[in-house]
Amino acid sequence: PYTTLFRSHSSSPQDASSAADQLPPTPKTCFDANHMNNLYEAMLKPYTGLPTRDLKSGFFKTYKTCFTGKDLIQWIKDFIKSKCPNCNNNSTTSAMESYFAEMGQEYAQRIADYLLTHDKIISMNQAAKSNESKKAKQFEQDYSNNNKHVLDSVQAIYKFSQRKHVVIIGGGFGGIQAYQLLRDDFDVTVIDAKENFEYNPDMYLLVSDPSQINFISLPYAKLIKRATFIQKRVTQVNKDHVILENNDVVKFDYCIVCTGTNANYSPFPIDNESINSCVFPYTSKNILDKYNMFREAQRIAVIGSGPVGIEIVGELCSQYPNKQITLIAQQPVFLERMSEAAHKSIYKTFSNFANLKMMTSKRVIGINNKKVQYRLHAASEQQQQAEAALVDELEADAFFICLGGTPQTALFNTSMSQSLDAKTHNVLVNDKLQIVINNGKTTSAMDANQSFSKLANSLPHYPNIFALG
Repeated sequence: PYTTLFRSHSSSPQDASSAADQLPPTPKTCFDANHMNNLYEAMLKPYTGLPTRDLKSGFFKTYKTCFTGKDLIQWIKDFIKSKCPNCNNNSTTSAMESYFAEMGQEYAQRIADYLLTHDKIISMNQAAKSNESKKAKQFEQDYSNNNKHVLDSVQAIYKFSQRKHVVIIGGGFGGIQAYQLLRDDFDVTVIDAKENFEYNPDMYLLVSDPSQINFISLPYAKLIKRATFIQKRVTQVNKDHVILENNDVVKFDYCIVCTGTNANYSPFPIDNESINSCVFPYTSKNILDKYNMFREAQRIAVIGSGPVGIEIVGELCSQYPNKQITLIAQQPVFLERMSEAAHKSIYKTFSNFANLKMMTSKRVIGINNKKVQYRLHAASEQQQQAEAALVDELEADAFFICLGGTPQTALFNTSMSQSLDAKTHNVLVNDKLQIVINNGKTTSAMDANQSFSKLANSLPHYPNIFALG
């Protein structure tokens, strides 16, 4: 659309100057509204668009994510030049350089003024203060007399009247990292059902000292200072908006889903009598709500020997030496996904706890009447069938369920169910983390051990909706 600027170019500087004489007096006759919107959209893009930064107006005010008039006009000049069809032609380089030296500034100025008068950008300059320098006062006077004219000056400060809107669902590690990376280039909204961010790796400290909540929890209101925070649960994601639990609608240009996993996950049944004695130690609320219960318990069973289970066992054994702790692991070693050295180290450490009983290769099949029901975890299906009847029980007063979680993808069930794997309910994405639309082939491909990544990249996808986990 920008080639209309250069419709009369030729290979000589003289002809280029002649073409400049034919230029229309205002950008409107050269650009229609759609063309100007396209330029504005390009200006808003991160990395390739107009860079923004924090700028000071005199000594009195610092504005966030702004740019100077000089930045703006230079970017427009570079952008127009990049769209010129002859700029990459060596035979016309000299002519084009001459043309842009003479007319590029004028065009850029007109376009910048168009953006200002159409409220695409706004000026951040304020009236000069009495103790500012004479030069600053003169600038402010010039500015007040030209309030619809973009001043090509480093003293003139502007910002976008609007930027692309990104909605981030989930305020965990992924969501906060996305917010920190995008806040300078987008208007960001973070949505989470919780009031506070929690540092999960230290959650085990609450088992012995509830006051540690002050060190592992931080209100989102303090953490998210350059974005909007909404404390609500998202019930539905659509192609350009999300719906909250109170039926409010939040529109977006881009959406990043960082909902994590369901903290109250158990792969086996738990009866009503036992559920109140179970702790799922993945949120502070789950631990603190059951604190008095497990503090009074004399026999505690910890199910799961991953990082969370190991931390919980270490805290319980060291801080409650008079309690009997039992660790039940499905695998023959603890911390199965780590190195052999880690397996040996943790086993050696735990062997020093007199109040700890360690059980490996045991698969829990349920908790009933405050008894853990388990059997030997067999490698083959044939062995499992042979040992199905061999069920043992372990009685306890409290149970820590440390088996991870299932993906929180219920918000996709209504409008984007085709983006969920039929078996695991995981969100399907391509290699750019864009959510893909499942056509029924993905599950069969995984069953056949085909390359899921290659298949996902060939599927249709939502270009503006991403999933980080």
